[in-house]
Amino acid sequence: MALRRQLWRESPGNRAGPGVFARTVLALLPVFLVACSSVPAISPRIAIDRSRLSRSRYVEFVYAEQRLSAIDYRKNIIHRNAPAPHLQCKPSSTISRVNPVLGAWVWRSDVLLHNRNTAHRFLHEAAAHGIRNLYLQIHPDLESFAGLLNMAKGFDIKVFALTGSPDDVDDYGPALRIIDQVLAYNQSHATRFSGIQFDVEPYLLKRYSTDKHGVLERYAGLLRALHARTLGKIPFGVVVPFWFDQETVGHRNLMGIVSRNADNLAIMSYRTRIGQLLAVSNNGLCYAQMYGKPAMLGIELRHIPSETHYFIAVSQLSRYIRVSGGHSYLPKDPRQFTHYARSYTVNGSAISFYPHVGAAFRYTRSSIQYRSFSGWIMDGLGQAWIR
Repeated sequence: MALRRQLWRESPGNRAGPGVFARTVLALLPVFLVACSSVPAISPRIAIDRSRLSRSRYVEFVYAEQRLSAIDYRKNIIHRNAPAPHLQCKPSSTISRVNPVLGAWVWRSDVLLHNRNTAHRFLHEAAAHGIRNLYLQIHPDLESFAGLLNMAKGFDIKVFALTGSPDDVDDYGPALRIIDQVLAYNQSHATRFSGIQFDVEPYLLKRYSTDKHGVLERYAGLLRALHARTLGKIPFGVVVPFWFDQETVGHRNLMGIVSRNADNLAIMSYRTRIGQLLAVSNNGLCYAQMYGKPAMLGIELRHIPSETHYFIAVSQLSRYIRVSGGHSYLPKDPRQFTHYARSYTVNGSAISFYPHVGAAFRYTRSSIQYRSFSGWIMDGLGQAWIR
């Protein structure tokens, strides 16, 4: 879900890049059907990393719109379509029942900052559709946001500082300094940021596929450090994929760790069918309720291409690999193999409402019977409305 995001995937460890194309890609994980794609007539020359290949048991080839979009080297086959056991939410949450809030992530903040008319039209449209929270991507020049925050206040819209990068896992310093900058801004301005939200997405780090536990330990430490820095000063929110309930750090569930160390959650629960959304969001909502934290559910409006994933055993693949000029490559199209350790297709229309913005707003009228549920947050509204 963010500026760093590319295609939605189960574990885009090889991809660095626009994070809202992350976030959310991982959030596409479990709506799978086994499928086959048409195979081109021309043989490819697909670069292979022999070093990573030697440490792996499987190679995952991902195709989007008939093009090879990513290659991952795996020790095990990913089974994210097998959800974690469903929790039963306890009724002892301290969260009070409130009317759900409608919010939106805005990654194209510069467009709004540099064009007052565009900003006014966007805020007017947002208010007319009932949006009350905007999560606006910030940059170091916070002073440039003053006019936009004042304008949003006129529409009765709260603005939250949106930030975060996978690199924050390796170095906590930049993230902590951003908090200090936002706090300083709020102290010197009458119209303030209503909170700060971090979208870190540690699974986008390249080493995540080979050092997942180390990365997640650092991520958990980052959350504790950020929470300590914001405690009692500004509401601290965290964006998470729904499948964090399947990961653990030190024998503790990662979704529970996030819920404990954040003031509020935004769960990337991107599904266009309410039953599927509730199925993948259940545990996140339950952990939020367990720790007395409000949780918003994310829905997607960007165009998400369908993806087909092929897992091929290294033992099967190795016999086809060739070397030329010191570089290894695969001359055979992965889709031409007759046997896969696993294959599945992720249907983009099951993840995103694109291009049906109206349908997404109607979807937000659905009844969500969880005490921790606090509202909806939309990804891609800026792309739909800002021109």
